[in-house]
Amino acid sequence: MNAGCARALCVASMVLASLKLALCAEGGQGDLEALLKRLKQAGPEQRRGAINSLAEIGPEAKRGVRAIAEMLKDPDAEVRCAAALALHHIMPPGFDVFKVLPHLRYSADMPPAEYLSPEDRAKLARATEKANEETAEAAKFAVPALAQALQDSSMYVREYAALALGSCGTHAKGAVPSLVRALRDTVCAVRSRALRTLGQIGPGAQAAVPALIAYVKEEHATEVEPDLMRATAVQALGDIGPAAKDAVPLLLGLLPDKGKPGRRYAVARALGCIGPSDKEVIAALIGALGDRDRMVRGEAARVLGKAQVEKRAVIEALERAAKDEDSYIRGCAEEALWTIRRVSAESEGKDPAKRKSNH
Repeated sequence: MNAGCARALCVASMVLASLKLALCAEGGQGDLEALLKRLKQAGPEQRRGAINSLAEIGPEAKRGVRAIAEMLKDPDAEVRCAAALALHHIMPPGFDVFKVLPHLRYSADMPPAEYLSPEDRAKLARATEKANEETAEAAKFAVPALAQALQDSSMYVREYAALALGSCGTHAKGAVPSLVRALRDTVCAVRSRALRTLGQIGPGAQAAVPALIAYVKEEHATEVEPDLMRATAVQALGDIGPAAKDAVPLLLGLLPDKGKPGRRYAVARALGCIGPSDKEVIAALIGALGDRDRMVRGEAARVLGKAQVEKRAVIEALERAAKDEDSYIRGCAEEALWTIRRVSAESEGKDPAKRKSNH
């Protein structure tokens, strides 16, 4: 995905969040203090109702995170579940786009970021920075409480706590040791959510790499869907990125695996995220262009394009893939070739469009 598309999707997601925030903010934000007071009421139903109302306000309820985090110690399991789930909804960075850019409120469509004026883009950048700062501050209270909740007696609280830590993103780095322990939880849903959350933390979860490698290697005979769980662990390694380079030998051994294609796809993607320029990785990905599964072949082509290595073997392999009978594979290969040639042309000070027309 190019930068323009990424920015457009980012703005679109903010608009969707804004619609929800706008609906909740008029009544909910004004009642925030009242809702926080209701958290101290005697009845568990009243406390749960207040938590759910705070969750509906979403990211603009971050001032209430400290109080909600305290509810993870509530004696009522349903209240603790509601608190963990509320933190999942509140912790992601977010803001009302229409408050930042009120002149867009009556527009039929939100324009892509590149079509906004420089002033509007600057306002969005400042709002995004402020939202990230608010998330970082709220995470100081949410992350330790959620990490502790991973040991809750309720399986649902543990699962939702892992989910909420994922919403904290990179700010949940302090919970990595607790998430690694959660990989041994007796409940599959908790283990699965812990795997996904480690990936969402990204490079900050480097300490979990040995545990993730071990998880991929194990048989997991008790798992309902062991291949899916292994693929999730592989995906987490890829999301950690270059910091998970110790996993490359293991992943290279899995790429030609005869197992389910979902795992091979996850391996190809992970190799691309960790470090696609390694000589052994490139050789393995060239081999994956001949995989039986179209999704694996397509991902191998994309990763080779991402590697931006203009080697004869890579170019020839992608040119063969560009003649694949499957239009999806042809598209992936052609895009990869274009990326490699564009980067090469730019480094030589040439026009990539002209270079493309010569091939």
